[in-house]
Amino acid sequence: MTYFIRLIRYNPPKDSLLITKTHFLIHGRTMKVLTPLLAMMTVLMGVTGCTSTPPTEVHAVRALERFEGTLPCPDCRGVATDLVIRRDPITGAPDNFYLHEVRIDAPGGQRVNTSWGQWRIEHDLFDEHNHRYRLTPEIGDERLMLIRSDGALQPVGSEGRPLTDDKSDPALLKPMTPDLSMTTTPSSQEKPVRNAGE
Repeated sequence: MTYFIRLIRYNPPKDSLLITKTHFLIHGRTMKVLTPLLAMMTVLMGVTGCTSTPPTEVHAVRALERFEGTLPCPDCRGVATDLVIRRDPITGAPDNFYLHEVRIDAPGGQRVNTSWGQWRIEHDLFDEHNHRYRLTPEIGDERLMLIRSDGALQPVGSEGRPLTDDKSDPALLKPMTPDLSMTTTPSSQEKPVRNAGE
């Protein structure tokens, strides 16, 4: 027995819905089929589900880093040091730095030194884990700071050796992280209760 398919298409007026009905007549039976538009939407939904891309990695840029510590000093009790390093917030490229130093109990009173300028990261050719900041102030000598694995900075002296304190421990500027903890205020139930005689 041979089957024949006859296509009858209904063309609605132009102001009607986009979805039209297509009828196929097979041996006297009518089968309604969705329009090609609806069929294409179904195919596209299936294709987009199969071709989803993996999520892209996002690296946050620290636009500002701050380091504090007391460094050794030959003629005073130490140098209270505050270093702020700024990066471009979009690219992470070096921007500038601000260095504030106070010599504690220096002869003649406390002496303050403030400098600012440009900085860059240098990599050691022989040790891939050895990185350092080179600070180039607008006025004064350049300074090197070794970047330690814990995030602290260790200044390099004029002889090219990392600075140590009088106990031969590394002299460090430690990273200062903002306190992001939620501060809570005591509720009315936690307020101290006073005695009637107070």
